[in-house]
Amino acid sequence: MPSGNSLVLIYGSSPEAGGAVQVLLEAGFGPGEISVIGKPGSLSGVKVEDCKTSIPRIRSGRPEFWKEISAQLGECVSHELPDLGPVLIVGPMAAWMTVALANAAIFGGLDALGAVLHSLGVPRETIYQGETALKENSYLVVVHGPAKQIERAKQIVQELSTCRLDASQSGE
Repeated sequence: MPSGNSLVLIYGSSPEAGGAVQVLLEAGFGPGEISVIGKPGSLSGVKVEDCKTSIPRIRSGRPEFWKEISAQLGECVSHELPDLGPVLIVGPMAAWMTVALANAAIFGGLDALGAVLHSLGVPRETIYQGETALKENSYLVVVHGPAKQIERAKQIVQELSTCRLDASQSGE
């Protein structure tokens, strides 16, 4: 898992989150720099599995959005998390999440998702806000990379002005 600089954005709908991802990709950000996290709707009983297995079982919660995002960003995994239920993670955070599940206990008071975000330098307050937003069926778009890239991403998404929470930047 990389550490350092990240930008966490909260969007209230899948079209807003998807629009932010599209704008970032068009601006030259690579799929290895963007992850999306959200609740898949009616998917239940999932522990940990590849999204190729879980996306076809989604009966609500915009399965077409998840198919499109996973095609753009690559790796996708679903996890059943305490207090959140099933979440889908698309992009590089999918692999990091699997590692974090094994090491979450060392991050005192954070679940696996919080542990991944914390390892990316995200402040605890932003982690709690993100988890609360996920409980409300919002979407997190996480951008990570060098500080200059993160600042550029922040400027790009501010132009969209659909972000519910002001972008949180961490690292230097």
